[in-house]
Amino acid sequence: MKRILFLICALLMLTGLSSWAGMFDCQSLPEPGAEPASGENSAMLPGPVTFEHVEPIFSAHCTMCHSGPQAPQGLSLDRYDSALDHTERAWVVPGSPGASELARRVRGLSRPAMPLNQPPLTDEQIELIETWILEGARSALNEPAEPPAGTEVRLNGTLTSTWSLDELPLLVDEGTRIDDSPGVGTYVEVRGVLQPDGTVRATRIRPR
Repeated sequence: MKRILFLICALLMLTGLSSWAGMFDCQSLPEPGAEPASGENSAMLPGPVTFEHVEPIFSAHCTMCHSGPQAPQGLSLDRYDSALDHTERAWVVPGSPGASELARRVRGLSRPAMPLNQPPLTDEQIELIETWILEGARSALNEPAEPPAGTEVRLNGTLTSTWSLDELPLLVDEGTRIDDSPGVGTYVEVRGVLQPDGTVRATRIRPR
């Protein structure tokens, strides 16, 4: 009889320990649908990257300067519509990080690199911004923006091949003004106009 009671007690103890371990494991798992931390690699996000994902990066590193109507060079990042504003020129070209001066500045392809006089963004933060642009510069409501065809762009970078700016192909024709015959490896400023297919037609290329 005592042996039977001992076996029953041991079984109850094992059952209790198993239940407790299961509760501990569940508490250690992230809650379903939890938002990733600011700057988390976009490959870990459950869907398209939206302004909601990149806005914390802008708030922490950019908007101390780039906010409001007096933002440097007209780039304000405190709101979605101001970040996508292309009244003077486009800093964000939906679908093309290479044609977006914002992405080029945080990547360090254009000078001065941003954030100015601060530590650079992490690789994960830069990739998140680039993915946001590549996927259409979506609003917080997951609505993609239209590329602003006909808008001026002003890009800085290095010619990596004949009329290719850091691997971004440029459309150069008889209407393009080329100063001082820049060659491969030259750091240049490119002024151009965004075409309906997303390419950049260069209107002027000059060494900087």
